[in-house]
Amino acid sequence: MKALVCENKAVRLADLNEPPAPKPGEVRVRVAAATVNPTDQDMLAGSYDLFLKLYGARGPVKTGLEFAGTVEEASGRYRKGERIFGYTNLMKGPKTHQQILNVKEECTAAIPGGLSFEQAASIAIAGNSSLVLIDDIAQLSAGQSVLINGASGGVGVFALQYAKHRGLRVSATAGPGQQDFLKGLGADEVYDYTKQPLDTLGTAFDAILDFSNRLKFRHVRHLLSPRGIFIPADPLKNLVDIAANPLRRQKTGYFLVEEGNAGKLSQAAALVAGGSIKAEIDSRFSLTDYREAFDRLAMKGRRGRIILDMAEAAS
Repeated sequence: MKALVCENKAVRLADLNEPPAPKPGEVRVRVAAATVNPTDQDMLAGSYDLFLKLYGARGPVKTGLEFAGTVEEASGRYRKGERIFGYTNLMKGPKTHQQILNVKEECTAAIPGGLSFEQAASIAIAGNSSLVLIDDIAQLSAGQSVLINGASGGVGVFALQYAKHRGLRVSATAGPGQQDFLKGLGADEVYDYTKQPLDTLGTAFDAILDFSNRLKFRHVRHLLSPRGIFIPADPLKNLVDIAANPLRRQKTGYFLVEEGNAGKLSQAAALVAGGSIKAEIDSRFSLTDYREAFDRLAMKGRRGRIILDMAEAAS
């Protein structure tokens, strides 16, 4: 099979042996589509090397978390030929930039009719995470307000739409040229961060979601309602603020979704299949054009997920 192998903080396309037979509770999938997202770049940079070592993660394929494909062998949950998608474990699970994958069934869900492999792959992390963020951590209800910083990225576009679906008032920040796009997804206000920095905003929000990984509690405290919550994308960079939660009414949320949840994946997919939410795809690349896909990841102005077509590739 073809796979992207990590060597010296870079990836290359290689031929690898297929994984061994799946273990009980796993399903074997022929991957049709996968995504390239910022975590993959962090993996290449070595940011997670210590955690991977602690978890005993091995293998040359270190990138790819989301996938969609076809079941190769019947399992406890799926029939052969069934279309499924999912989000593998951030640290312990196999990575998805390979054409054959054994993955835990509980990290996956069936793809509803009408959704393409590309659409399904693009919402695995975004859909799962948005439900966790808004329903479980922020615990927001209709009529409350949320500010989404970095709203045009892969998770941001789903979170924005899900927040509107839940009846929230949604404000968004993004780079130049994104206002019409984000308003088209339902944002009530869109701020261009190059012209309207956060410290100039006068509105108080019940929750602030930060997908830029740049903000700290001190940067947004003045924008939170008296019992508002700030939820950064990377809790490991905000442990001091999280530890201080018992000392104040305003909170910093601990957000870390390590793997897909079958129930939440199914719920997210149903919302897209039913037309309540759009699966936003920024760009598509063949597996042989993986370098261009990673280059696109480094560019500003992305709208949604970057997709890799994992079909047969030339050497």
